[in-house]
Amino acid sequence: MENEYRGFIVHAYADRRRDRLCILGRLEDGRSFAAVETRWRPSLLIYENDLKRCAALLSSLPYNMLPVKIESFEGREKLLELKFQTFSGRAAAAAALEKAGIVGPDIDEKPQDAFLISKDNRGSVQIVQIEGKVRPGRLVDLVFLDPELSSPPKGFSPICVYFTKH
Repeated sequence: MENEYRGFIVHAYADRRRDRLCILGRLEDGRSFAAVETRWRPSLLIYENDLKRCAALLSSLPYNMLPVKIESFEGREKLLELKFQTFSGRAAAAAALEKAGIVGPDIDEKPQDAFLISKDNRGSVQIVQIEGKVRPGRLVDLVFLDPELSSPPKGFSPICVYFTKH
C-alpha cells in the first residue's frame, strides 16, 4: 500500500506553543520523518478520593473528567482521568497538584510518552497516513500530519547500523 510506511521513533516531544506532539524518526528506507499529532489531548490520572481537593486546586483550568476502567496498582482505589485542552494546561495542573502534595500515578509522565504508550508503541512504529498527504519537510525528508500510528507487524525489525573503530 503506497500510503503505509514503517520506521523507528528516535525522539518525541510536546510542542506546548502549538499544542501538538512531534514524533521524529527514521523510515526503513533510510529517510527521516516527522509525525505531527494535533488531535490527541494530554491528561492526568488522579485518585477518586482526591477529587474534591483537585477540583478546588484546578478550578481555573479547563478540563473534562472521565471515568477510567482501571484501579490503582494496589487495586484499592479508583482512578479518574482529567483531560486537558492544552499541553500547558496539563503542565500547570501537574505543578499545582505536586505543590499541594497530591500524588497521581502519572503526574510526572511526559505527554509524548503517554501518547506512545496509548498507541502501544515502544520504539518501532508503523505509520499509516489516512487523511491528507505526506509532504516533504524542511528539516526532515517527510512530514505526516495526524497519521495513524500503530505497532509494526510481527517480524518487522528496524535496520541496525554498527560502527566499529579501526
